[in-house]
Amino acid sequence: MRKLLLISLFMAVMLCGCGKHDDKKTAIGIGYAYVNYPEQKLELVYADGTADSCELYPEGDGMDDISYANGNYYFYNIYNSNIVRYDRDKGEMITILDKSKYKGIAPDHDGVEIGHIEPLNEDDKAAIYFKFTGNETIKGIFLIDDGELEFLCDSDSMYSFSSDKNKEHLYVRQKGKLVSINVKDGTSEVLIDNFEPYIFDITPSADKIAYFIDKMAYIYDVKQDHEDDITDLDLPANKISISDDGKWVAFENIGAVGYIYPARDEHIYLYDCENDELHDIASGNVGTDYGGFDLQE
Repeated sequence: MRKLLLISLFMAVMLCGCGKHDDKKTAIGIGYAYVNYPEQKLELVYADGTADSCELYPEGDGMDDISYANGNYYFYNIYNSNIVRYDRDKGEMITILDKSKYKGIAPDHDGVEIGHIEPLNEDDKAAIYFKFTGNETIKGIFLIDDGELEFLCDSDSMYSFSSDKNKEHLYVRQKGKLVSINVKDGTSEVLIDNFEPYIFDITPSADKIAYFIDKMAYIYDVKQDHEDDITDLDLPANKISISDDGKWVAFENIGAVGYIYPARDEHIYLYDCENDELHDIASGNVGTDYGGFDLQE
């Protein structure tokens, strides 16, 4: 029987009336970002225990995907706003892609959906999923580089793809296969022929994979060809992250009634792979939106 431990990792200053967090500390730090809708702020918690708070970017009142790399959080508004990162040193948000750049790709398309954003090896460089719908559908992973947008590759999964340690390759699900995509030239190599999950995260060395299938969370050891289940949430889940060493997995589940301002109870869990322990580290009330895990030993 797994032990469900109500613990937390951060300072009480982050309470803000939107999520609740205990004041204890585990052996590992975990950072995450969430939206404080009542105060219209984005709360950023780092793995070292420090925290920042900033106003939501204009022309939107939520964040659809939040990622962490290079010491900064990367995110965008759910209502087709600019792609931005929060510069921790400067204490401000910096635009890495103006919305006019991606709206210009398909000016005749009726809708724009944005999926996962994966920061690369430079502060203002990232890979991001776009889906443009209209008379035809244009979708896939694009590169943001020097304020411009360029198509890189197709992807089966809108919200999940990962990168290697040097940010030179992306791990992407394509036509039911897990492939490695070279960021520079777009060439690919098949890593796993039959790859079922759509929600996943992979260690930089591609030796361990954390994923969801049918509301069940798993971790797969590629070298040992061995799969362990973490927990059966019996609730929707759309974010998961595995630490670089493969020893910790963080994920979010949503107890949602709907997806537009639902009455819901969201939780962030941290799973200790070595000790087979599941920690409930944070929970939120109506309007909380988590994402962007920062796992750090």
